[in-house]
Amino acid sequence: MKIWPSPTIQDYIDRHIARGNKIVYVYDDKCRWDHQIEVLGRAHGATDRVVCIGGEGHPAGEDIGGADEWVKLQEALLEPADPGSERYDEQKELITWYNRRCENAHAKGVEGLKGDGFWRWDMRAVNEELENLDDMEESDFTEEDFYSQEEVSTGSEEDEGTEAEETEETEYSETEE
Repeated sequence: MKIWPSPTIQDYIDRHIARGNKIVYVYDDKCRWDHQIEVLGRAHGATDRVVCIGGEGHPAGEDIGGADEWVKLQEALLEPADPGSERYDEQKELITWYNRRCENAHAKGVEGLKGDGFWRWDMRAVNEELENLDDMEESDFTEEDFYSQEEVSTGSEEDEGTEAEETEETEYSETEE
């Protein structure tokens, strides 16, 4: 795996900045957390700062085991299984894990995810993270972490829709400092 010399998300976006381009960011190769980012364009061409101006969704539980497990946690809160069933035991185990061991769990645990909690997110915190990426001396990103939508294979029609996928339509803009 080749490490880019001091890359930033901005470096990659600059190569794919045309309006309407889609970029897929793979967060975890094992669990296949694919994030689809649509480039809407630049607000100003004179800066090098990337800012998120829209999106949705609570961050998925770190180390939950992939998109399928995140969906199972949502289902456990929306459609709890009957006590004593195998599904109930699985749901209880997942909820207990989230409440006790998930490092980025909601401050209120699963209670904070109820209602519209799965869809709430903190744009300020996202932008702080984006700003911190510029301050990193060495990047954790590799060229393999990003690829353009054209490089995404869609698979067979039979496979479509069988795997849960986290998709974010996130708008990026640049602002002057």
